[in-house]
Amino acid sequence: MSIDDVVGRANAELLTHTGAAYGALFVIATAIRATYWQMSGDKIVPSSETFLSLCEPLPADFSGFFAILSDFGPYWTLFSGYWVPMCGVYKVAGGSVTAVVLWQIFLSAATCVLIFDLGRRYFTPLAGLIAGLFMAGMLDNFAWTTRLLSDVMFTFLITLSLWQLHRYRTHRSRANQFILAGILLWLALTKPQGLPVVVVWLTFDLLPRRYDLGYDIIPYRRVSALLAGVLMVPLLAITIPWGLEQGIKSWRDGLLVQFDPTFTYEYVPRAATGAVEFLLVNIDYMIIMAALKTILFYLPVVGRFSLLHNAINMVTLLPVTLFGFAGFVKLIRNRKHVARDLGVPVIVLTAIVAATFIDYSWGYRPPVIPSLALATGYLLTENRWLSTRS
Repeated sequence: MSIDDVVGRANAELLTHTGAAYGALFVIATAIRATYWQMSGDKIVPSSETFLSLCEPLPADFSGFFAILSDFGPYWTLFSGYWVPMCGVYKVAGGSVTAVVLWQIFLSAATCVLIFDLGRRYFTPLAGLIAGLFMAGMLDNFAWTTRLLSDVMFTFLITLSLWQLHRYRTHRSRANQFILAGILLWLALTKPQGLPVVVVWLTFDLLPRRYDLGYDIIPYRRVSALLAGVLMVPLLAITIPWGLEQGIKSWRDGLLVQFDPTFTYEYVPRAATGAVEFLLVNIDYMIIMAALKTILFYLPVVGRFSLLHNAINMVTLLPVTLFGFAGFVKLIRNRKHVARDLGVPVIVLTAIVAATFIDYSWGYRPPVIPSLALATGYLLTENRWLSTRS
């Protein structure tokens, strides 16, 4: 029996037993996450304490309300897509951290099933299953389920956005359009990195129709673009100077990984009087550091990670990274709409890391894994050395 026959039979079996395959993948993913939770326990970090503080009742008086805005302003707004449902679970369960962890385990396992289903819709059932299994076993995904942070929700919403983008493209309706808009808004409010991802997806709607890359999410595109531009000008005027001032220290110090001096680019910066001038006169160093951060972002082995952590990364993260980017090359040639959908989170989130820094625990990496896992599933089931399909 040829490999093509094996692949064809696997796809046929998965089509016949789709529900059972979804259930089995969910059970596998849940078991892996539950086992990790039993091994590591809950992890309450400073940001988790901030989120839990937001679960307390709001003060009735305006002074108390504005004091909370002053203390937790960025968390109150930029992470509201996470802490609002998280606090709902926390409160309904009587202030139980365990309930929140169980909720995050469910979300993470559901993300694996969503990936499977999306791969089935994009490509073939086998491609989806391969992507879902990689997601299930990826430590970068399940390690965050035990921490009360926005990462699990953000990865779930990236995947849900991809799923709904595909559904809207294949089943155009007003209902699907509104559902997609709601999911994208939720994504933008869950983590600061979400808004740039959403903006880039929406930007495709501003391209001329002859490119056939728009989603048609935005009604009256030119009017909407004008209004968005008017609103964005004051926002950018405030946020860009603030962001430059916040980032200048890490750039000046050559910081590549947050709180880890092991990963530092040693150089002598040229003198400058302000953040913009600093970037301009040191642009060559900025480019070098951006390239180094991009490479380190996908590094599977880190010295201070445990032996088990590095071993799991070598078995899951390394092949997904290598095959995933190779799969993107094939997608760009053969499936431009899929390459557009999956490529935006990878490009935008990698660019943000290149322009800022890598999180100490590589926590910015999980949201790019869904796209890479799907591209891996596509490559492994469509490439000529495994299948004659094109």
